[in-house]
Amino acid sequence: MEGRRAEGGGLLSDLSEDAAVRRAYDTGNRAWLRIVISFLIFIVIGECLFAVTARSVPRPVWPLPFLNLALLLTTLGVLDELAQKPRRLRRLFRAPAALVNRNVRAWTLGAVALEYVLLIAFGSNGGWTIWACLFPVVMLGLRLLPVEVLLMHGFLLVAATVEAAIVGKPRGKELFAVAIVATLVNCVFMAIKLISTRRHRIEFVTRFRVEQRDATERQRMRDELRFAREVQLSMLPEAAPALDWIDIAAVSLPATEVGGDYYDFFVLDAGRIAIVCGDVAGHGLASGLVLAALRSGFTLLRDQLGEPARVLRRLHDLVIETSRRRMLVTTAIVLIDCDARRAVVTSAGHPPMIVKHAGGATEAIELFAPPLGVRLPIETPERSLSFAAGDALPS
Repeated sequence: MEGRRAEGGGLLSDLSEDAAVRRAYDTGNRAWLRIVISFLIFIVIGECLFAVTARSVPRPVWPLPFLNLALLLTTLGVLDELAQKPRRLRRLFRAPAALVNRNVRAWTLGAVALEYVLLIAFGSNGGWTIWACLFPVVMLGLRLLPVEVLLMHGFLLVAATVEAAIVGKPRGKELFAVAIVATLVNCVFMAIKLISTRRHRIEFVTRFRVEQRDATERQRMRDELRFAREVQLSMLPEAAPALDWIDIAAVSLPATEVGGDYYDFFVLDAGRIAIVCGDVAGHGLASGLVLAALRSGFTLLRDQLGEPARVLRRLHDLVIETSRRRMLVTTAIVLIDCDARRAVVTSAGHPPMIVKHAGGATEAIELFAPPLGVRLPIETPERSLSFAAGDALPS
């Protein structure tokens, strides 16, 4: 019954208690019915052999075991189709299985009732009393609503009474006494079934309420994480700034609902742009919160990005104050000046940057410094390099 999605479709948190009870009963009934039918197939095969070889079988009941065998095999095929078990003849039972699936419990009760009638009808020479006493025991394995228990055991009583009245005339009072015994057996097992059904329902509903509450809480957390993801993605720029002297492209794909990656562009004036990139250690909501604080810090200090090393030192204090836990953030700032044809790179624990020059040569920019958030004095080294048309700086 694990939450998420209950058997038969529908979220567990959306199910009513009655619907959950019915679905659980249907699942258990299909499993129990499969066991009973597998056992009865061997019994009915024996009846078929007896009907063929014995001369004492009356003609009106002679075809009943063959009809019963066909019914049992069809029922077993439908159960296999409902359980999605691989069978060669699955297509043959697909249509009846779809019809049965609309009301599994009613079909189960109908199959049991018809099977009972066929068995006691063929055993009208005296063997019916065994089935009249056995089927109330079989009913204990089915999970039914109280009204269904009353209806089924009432049907078993009526069928046993009718059979006793039919065969009791030539056999005298003994068979009538057996019918009374079968009636008492039905009443006893019906009472046991009603008591066990009530206890089982109480236990099931108690478990269901706990799991439904847990499923609702999990769904609420998923919704909050989804909203947090949307908020985080909204922090990233929708598009790179359109400048006629530089081409910029960027993308972020968080590995979890809320990641720790961040980038942004700050146009300082017509000829200068600061590109920032950060990565909070770890994933999840805590990283997302630190990331939000980091973005706010960059936004407030955007006018000071002409001095990127100074900005990183101030952000270091911000990260320390944001969380009592030690949260580390690697950050890099690239300040590109179009007029001076130069770029200033500063980093706090960020991976090396690779500069690819227009002529095909590459250059690694390695600035060794601890990430933001360490409980140590921090130094933010800078490096200035010249830029020419056609140069690229992947980060």
